[in-house]
Amino acid sequence: LKALRVKAEKSADELEIDMSSVVMGVPVQYGDIQKNVLKKALVKAGYYESYEEADKKTEFVSEPVAVAVHYGLNLKNDKTVMVFDFGGGTLDVSIIECFDTMVEILSVSGDNHLGGDDFHQIMLENFLKEHGIYRENLTSTEEAVILKQAELCKRALTEQETATMTAVINGNTYQSVYDNQRLMEESASILMRIKKVLTHALRDGNFNVHDINMVVMVGGSSKMPLIQSYIQHLFKKAPVVTMNCDEIVARGGKVANFLDIGGASTKESVVEAIHLLSLNPNLKCIFVNIFGGIVHCDIIALAVIEAKLKFNIDYPIVLRFEGTNVEKAIEIVDNYMKEDNQAFNQIMVTRDIDKAISLVIES
Repeated sequence: LKALRVKAEKSADELEIDMSSVVMGVPVQYGDIQKNVLKKALVKAGYYESYEEADKKTEFVSEPVAVAVHYGLNLKNDKTVMVFDFGGGTLDVSIIECFDTMVEILSVSGDNHLGGDDFHQIMLENFLKEHGIYRENLTSTEEAVILKQAELCKRALTEQETATMTAVINGNTYQSVYDNQRLMEESASILMRIKKVLTHALRDGNFNVHDINMVVMVGGSSKMPLIQSYIQHLFKKAPVVTMNCDEIVARGGKVANFLDIGGASTKESVVEAIHLLSLNPNLKCIFVNIFGGIVHCDIIALAVIEAKLKFNIDYPIVLRFEGTNVEKAIEIVDNYMKEDNQAFNQIMVTRDIDKAISLVIES
């Protein structure tokens, strides 16, 4: 987090913008306990001076929703989409359903101890086995060097057919040549753990592989050709994946400001508030958090539409409703969706597992 803060501050200085708050993408299943831990970590890393400041200024974006926003999955009507988020140390899988411009998170699964780093350990073990070296005879520095070589080798295999691991131990140079076929054979146990997570997500949502219309891969470890091929093998279709898949959540959740308003806010006050935010030339998205009930959510939705059209805002505006009467909010939204109104045809509704709903109003 400290390293990211330094990079962010450098970029902010270069762009001459103020970095006063943090937006974090988190797994769907993260609750208040996990989010509070992250806020404390942000304070420790120097983003904020106190927990109270972090609690006030930090916003969390559900990772599957961020992915949906980035890829515009609201345009893919009547689709069941699996979001496969495979990072360095964790795997998170979500199944979302897109229908009538709505996106609903139906099932989640994951493994908090499974990621790209596990491949490095497997490669280290096989490197030692191949050359008859006992792990207990390695110094900590030698082991670290081999692990780094494993990481570099794995990354090289994303762009080339073969790669070489090289390490000097006790003055002797050892080399192992890898291709994706060898990596697949050595990583069978990791692939089985991945399959277990996928099976759990499908079973909890009462789906089978044929029900999944699209698999979207995000996270740095999704760059691995081995993982892409494995997903294609399981689902019998090519996954959606880009070389910047490790940036998708950040891009989808990229915002510059948040607007908190009460359920009793007037249409005029909401329009003016959004107008003021839109004057920021660096703004990429506006998140409107509506609290204190949903009595006037229809007025607020109309206000956002009016502001977006009136001020030619060409980036998404996300409305998030919190309250117990969520079904009523969805009913109100549905009524507007049925009207012959081009602006409302550009709305995506997401419903998280925590029952809060969001409207993403695209250009």
